[in-house]
Amino acid sequence: EGAYLNGEKLAKRKPCVLSDCVIDASLHTMSSIKTSFSYDCCNLQSKLRGHRSFGCASLNIVHIAQGILDAYLSCQVKCWDYAAAMIILQEVGAVAYIQGDFFTARSTFALFASDEALRTTLWKELNKSNDDL
Repeated sequence: EGAYLNGEKLAKRKPCVLSDCVIDASLHTMSSIKTSFSYDCCNLQSKLRGHRSFGCASLNIVHIAQGILDAYLSCQVKCWDYAAAMIILQEVGAVAYIQGDFFTARSTFALFASDEALRTTLWKELNKSNDDL
């Protein structure tokens, strides 16, 4: 039980407010969010501590578990990109939203976050311009 890094147990993630967050999202994802959600991610950027783009879904998810990142957004993940890392994420109390079926072989939108409150905040922020979602 729990997640370990080099023999040391990773701590459970504590709640994180948006202004203290560092998120990972590629330019492609930000462009797709603008198209799909009618939301300009530049609005989100001004509310965050920082933004990164490492380019590897499983690494980003594990970075959330380690506390390096607070959230990861992607519009093109498939189940093999996140399935194993999700186990580590869940062991530290972090959460995810995956649009559609968890075991999808199609590219889908996913939001991974350090805690439920942050996931909800990000989801609401993305949907500000689209009340139908």
